[in-house]
Amino acid sequence: MIARQEIHRIETRLDSVLGRAKTVDALDTESRADYAKYLCVLVSGLIEKAAYLSLLGYAQRKSAPKIQEYVKWHLARFQNAKAARLVELFRHFDSGWAVALDNCLVDENRDAIDSVVANKNRIAHGEDVGALSLLRIEEYYRRVKNVINHMMTICGC
Repeated sequence: MIARQEIHRIETRLDSVLGRAKTVDALDTESRADYAKYLCVLVSGLIEKAAYLSLLGYAQRKSAPKIQEYVKWHLARFQNAKAARLVELFRHFDSGWAVALDNCLVDENRDAIDSVVANKNRIAHGEDVGALSLLRIEEYYRRVKNVINHMMTICGC
């Protein structure tokens, strides 16, 4: 249950930032674009953290301390959590989990995760993210939360 609590804490922070972003005057497009970029980075981090916490939580409940340390070490290096990489990570634990996660990643969910990660990488490298708006990142965030909930359920969190 620690994983769910930590994810809830991060989502609460994200929701707060999103709420502040929505109060920015619609005519202040530069500030709204900056908020959208910041939210994109936070949502990308949320995806990685959720995968880490879900799988580590499973390992902590089901395995010996030495195995837990290995899993923790391996998961700490997981980055750029695009949909295909998430499915592959879950496949390392259980092929059935990979299938279940892949089934959750219907077109819109897969696109949301892949777009968030791709945009985060563009932002990190100072590139233009064009059409990333508050409305779009809010939709991505909603879809990402659905996938995260599914990942946590798969792992029994």
